[in-house]
Amino acid sequence: MPDHIFLSYARKDGRVPNLNPAFVREMEQRLGLRFVSESETPPPGPLPVNEEGEALSPAPGKQEVPSPPAGRGFRGGVNLPESRDRAEKTSPWNTPPKLWEKLKPLAREMRHEPTAAEDSLWQALRGQQLGGKFRRQHTIERFIVDFYCHEAGLIIEVDGESHDYTQEEDAVRQAFLESLGYRVIRFTNEEVLTELPSVLMVIKEALHREDLNPLFTEKGPGGEVFTPEDLFHYAYAIFHSPTYRARYAEFLKIDFPRLPLTSDVSLFRQLCEHGRALVNLHLMKNLPQTEITFPISGDSVIARGYPRYVEPKDGQRGRVYINPTQYFEGIAPDLWEFHIGGYQVLDKWLKDRRERTLRFEDAQHYKGIVFVLQETIQHMEAIDELIPVWPLP
Repeated sequence: MPDHIFLSYARKDGRVPNLNPAFVREMEQRLGLRFVSESETPPPGPLPVNEEGEALSPAPGKQEVPSPPAGRGFRGGVNLPESRDRAEKTSPWNTPPKLWEKLKPLAREMRHEPTAAEDSLWQALRGQQLGGKFRRQHTIERFIVDFYCHEAGLIIEVDGESHDYTQEEDAVRQAFLESLGYRVIRFTNEEVLTELPSVLMVIKEALHREDLNPLFTEKGPGGEVFTPEDLFHYAYAIFHSPTYRARYAEFLKIDFPRLPLTSDVSLFRQLCEHGRALVNLHLMKNLPQTEITFPISGDSVIARGYPRYVEPKDGQRGRVYINPTQYFEGIAPDLWEFHIGGYQVLDKWLKDRRERTLRFEDAQHYKGIVFVLQETIQHMEAIDELIPVWPLP
């Protein structure tokens, strides 16, 4: 177990990163990787210039709109800039504060009023469904781009009819963004709305192909760096290990959890992946349909003395009754008995709502909790299988 405290307290005079520097240095030494904080922000890049070498700026009163051009989608391929240094070092929050205050209302409005194509693509990108975390209507310097994945330095643009009349401006803008080290993929509204699977395939390839993604080259996962998110996901995985919880149970009763460190980079990366998956599960975003049913109609009131669990028997699946006639069906005994801390999750959630009516949304949420617990148990078992011995190698 490490001697270092995982987190340190923030100063009273403002917000500061609360990862203990001593802990970070220990991880760097053990893994042989370099820690990269999102606070490593580069100096402002040069403004684009015209043929005479004069700096270009928007016309008075003109609002910048999302775009860049060229290298269009699966017909034009992915633009790969010569230098990725800027993309690797750039913070995801990379617009000067004063300019951000001016762009923020416009970006918010564009998020609230997306085009049909933008909304369709966002539903497929959100929640790291393709493996990368995307932001929509994100500001970079003095521009607003449609979708942006910081980890991959990747910009996705969806062009409507208005872009047919701004190609020259778009070309200047794309050149500027690429000069900062970003990669740009562009699709038309029609491509997104009619050929979405192909669009997603191109984006996924850009996220994961080693020759395109700076994260998978000489300074990426399995390479030379790790990030605050990696540390968080690693810790999240370790703390969900059943062996860890059993081995250090007595210590966990009297003190904050200590985080065991590993010197095995491959193990570190695999635990990060399980931790990331668990985080996404526990945020309960974009959960699929489950096999859990709530089949009987009624007043849906959780009665006194309920919930009650009936184990599977004679071909009948496990049931959680909320009153004498209504129940959730398809809940295995290990899910019903699953505890977080001192709480039995599926039991407590319903007990906290006794004598209240379950709405449709509540029933769907409960089904989602069952799914999350099921997936959590599988990840916990996989985490234990990954770790060959304790203390960690």
